[in-house]
Amino acid sequence: MNEPHRRLIYSSRSIDGTTLADVDSILIESRMRNGLDGITGLLLWDGRSFMQILEGSSDAVQNAFDRISEDERHSGMIVHQDGLHLGRVFGEWTMAYPSNSRDDTIPGKVAVILRNATVEMRDLFSRHLAGRLR
Repeated sequence: MNEPHRRLIYSSRSIDGTTLADVDSILIESRMRNGLDGITGLLLWDGRSFMQILEGSSDAVQNAFDRISEDERHSGMIVHQDGLHLGRVFGEWTMAYPSNSRDDTIPGKVAVILRNATVEMRDLFSRHLAGRLR
């Protein structure tokens, strides 16, 4: 049975000079922490900005978001969506990242989340996915 989970979607600007090695470091750290905290989600980086989906219990997502907010590797965080949803879309990943994932289901999973989203949010995700899935 699907239980309600909190899903938070935000974007932010990466600092100048961010490299793929920096993003790999973020992924290693977030996958470790998320595994311990029961958080799943997706990270997108287009070379200039991040977009992230966090899913989990309300407290775990809030704690992760608070920690991420303090990270100096990005700025200008904007929350695009924050609410309860039945089940998880990224339940099998502590943090999916399209450029190093052989799973081609990521665009379809993002489409499920965006089914009722605004045109602006759909465009934002499309730009990020187009920049990473080549």
